[in-house]
Amino acid sequence: MKIDIETERNIGDIVWIAEWTGDDTKYRPGRARISGIDIKIYDKAVRNISYFIGDIVSYSECDLFTMKTECQAECDRLNKGTSNA
Repeated sequence: MKIDIETERNIGDIVWIAEWTGDDTKYRPGRARISGIDIKIYDKAVRNISYFIGDIVSYSECDLFTMKTECQAECDRLNKGTSNA
């Protein structure tokens, strides 16, 4: 059995992620480099593709942004849902 898989990103790609700052800034765009890709295949179908930033932290495709402005829009959306409590 041969399965051809194409990912939207590659190892070494620069992406933007929403980073939690833990202070009044809340979420902010953070620049990162993809260090690994994990692909889960079940019953001949791709079920999950995870992209790693560093050794441990993984992200789904929907959590990675090509442009800082796209990531900033997501951070703004997330920040509207958080409180300063």
